[in-house]
Amino acid sequence: MGVPDGMMPSLRGVFAMIVLLAVALVTPAAHADVVVEGIGYGKTVIVELVNESDSKITQLQMWLDGDRFESCDAENGWTCAIAPESLIVFDSSEPLLPDRSARLALVTDKPATAIFWKALDGEENIETGTMLPDRSPVQKKPDLVNIRDPNNPDAQVPQGPAITDESIFRLVPEKLNVGSTVRVVGQMLGASQPFDFYIGSEKIGTFRTDKDGSFVGTAKISESQNSGRVEFRLSSAEDHREISLRIGDARVRTPPSSDTELTLNNAPDIVHRGDQVNISGTGNPNSAITAEITAPSGGIINSMIAEIDSKGIWGVGEPVTIPADAQFGIYTATITDGRQTITKQWRVESNQVIDIKPIRLKFNPGEDMVFEGTASPDAQIVVTMENPGGKEISSDVVKTGSTGFVSFKFPTAKTMAFGTYTLIASLGSDREFIYAGLGQLPSTQVNLELDRFHYDSDAIATILFSGSSSDTLELLIVDDSNNKEVVNESITLRPDGSSTYALDLKGFKSTVYSAVIKKGNIQSEEKFAVNLKTNPSNLVIHTTKTKYLPGEAILITGNTMEIKRTPSDSKAKPRPPVCPDETPIYLVTISLVDPDGTYTRQKSSFANNKCQISDQTFRVPTDAKAGTWAVRADSGSKYATTEFEVVDTRKTGIQIAVEKGEIISGQQESVDIHVTGSQSIVTITITSWDDNIIDTIQFPANNDGEVNQPWLVPIDIEPGTYTFRASYSKENVAEATYEITG
Repeated sequence: MGVPDGMMPSLRGVFAMIVLLAVALVTPAAHADVVVEGIGYGKTVIVELVNESDSKITQLQMWLDGDRFESCDAENGWTCAIAPESLIVFDSSEPLLPDRSARLALVTDKPATAIFWKALDGEENIETGTMLPDRSPVQKKPDLVNIRDPNNPDAQVPQGPAITDESIFRLVPEKLNVGSTVRVVGQMLGASQPFDFYIGSEKIGTFRTDKDGSFVGTAKISESQNSGRVEFRLSSAEDHREISLRIGDARVRTPPSSDTELTLNNAPDIVHRGDQVNISGTGNPNSAITAEITAPSGGIINSMIAEIDSKGIWGVGEPVTIPADAQFGIYTATITDGRQTITKQWRVESNQVIDIKPIRLKFNPGEDMVFEGTASPDAQIVVTMENPGGKEISSDVVKTGSTGFVSFKFPTAKTMAFGTYTLIASLGSDREFIYAGLGQLPSTQVNLELDRFHYDSDAIATILFSGSSSDTLELLIVDDSNNKEVVNESITLRPDGSSTYALDLKGFKSTVYSAVIKKGNIQSEEKFAVNLKTNPSNLVIHTTKTKYLPGEAILITGNTMEIKRTPSDSKAKPRPPVCPDETPIYLVTISLVDPDGTYTRQKSSFANNKCQISDQTFRVPTDAKAGTWAVRADSGSKYATTEFEVVDTRKTGIQIAVEKGEIISGQQESVDIHVTGSQSIVTITITSWDDNIIDTIQFPANNDGEVNQPWLVPIDIEPGTYTFRASYSKENVAEATYEITG
């Protein structure tokens, strides 16, 4: 048929944003009045033109999208011409009357997957559609005159058995109606042999195979045939093949009307990425529309043809999904049926509460990764950075202004691993994944986030996924207490690259679990806990340093070890804290508190069954107020606090902080040196506990007076405490110590 059920004609399919509403203009036609079908043999296509309309066909135009025609041929009474190379015009000296057929041939520069056509009676358009050539399993170019020659059955000598197990017998289309014409296709049959075609017990045609054992022919279903399921049979003198198909009622053809208004219905004025839209319209029955889609930039990004059914309706059966990468802005569709022209505009807008992007996709090691964007005005956004391995390496809280604008940076070191870094921005229940590359362009990673850390044993955990459009991912849930998988599911992402999964925790035991999402060798992991206990007998929390600089990472440790008290009159030494056997895992909430008593960040964590607490995801805010800060740990009614000082670099001048860096080349340790409040060239001297100078290095400060540089720890250095001394003049000196364990 011109457009089989469920098939939507368009040029180049539907590309990205064009799918948006453009594909919505492409409609499936339930039935057609002109049949144009083809079988492909490499670059050659044999075309069968059948006129089921009430009109006469005098011309058939066929064209390609991007490819070109090399040659064409036609049977007696028809001529063909190529002008230009992407258009063929077949003309008939005698009009093709209703219920008659013609055979044509064409050759393309490469095997064609779709060929568009228009049948005309003089200058009047009868019907328009798309031909999708079937690929023949016998890739030999057939002789056009031998495809079907029932008037000369003895032209060639029969060869081989008529029907074998490999023989193919099919009808096109498979949805038939009383009175319609059907195309009969036979392949891999006996060569040069006659075959009779039956509907039930009634013989309605005879076909003869060519020298390759193939034929293509047409037959008409009688107007007196009853609707319902019937057996179609292809018979030779020795054997037969049957197909059981349902025949529908006779079609009622509606005469074309020139009074039907061309409309586009249900097209919204504003759409968002990931939205689904249903589109339909009306037009001149049994005709076609053409449409052009113009992007915000003004360029035409798609053009297409769609058919209008006999009732004057065109539409899309399935909702259209707005692509995840659709360009924001105003799109314009111009639609015409040759009589009327209408236009429709719509705007693609962002519906993200958080819309943050890196200022560029690729950063060099040692540079600051800078991110800018918008979110809700006067809000606090939790931003978490993950390295290419999916490990959380930094967390901060940034504030938006009254306009919602936000800007922040993440410092990098020259020793940090190349790859894609993922920034997770959270505001309430809204989360966004933002990607930036260090040393290379970023790739779309796979990520998951849970709606919280701790759940009751009968709760439903909601897991959010992100990745590439329509990716298929593997979800694993692993019990950390015994490293056993408890869930293994396949997750298919939506076209916008997102998905959600509801994890029923009924039957999960009380412990900590790892949720892992994988695609090939790429994965992301998050921990969560079920039904943990609170109120340990003792709770201790502390930081590894007493002074920190703005933006510096905080290593938080603690424990829930029990303290065995000794009698007050006893002369025995106090007993050290102990971790009892079979200690449960306790839920612990860690909070960062500023000098005004405001909780700037809270995170759920846990004390493991060895009574240990450890978290290295906290960081002093980059705009931290100088003064006394606190880390607080809560577990039920139990709590513990520890304090530290945030230094005001504007008053104290140069400051230096030294942190553990990454392992270089899999074996050499490094430390990250962070200097603030400096000017010009900064000299850093590293000395041992006995005042021996180990190294002296110099770096220029940036415009903010900062230096962020790694230092490779010599492989043969002795373990101990080392002093890092930074200065840019005799009066401006700062020191920090760092323990090298060897």
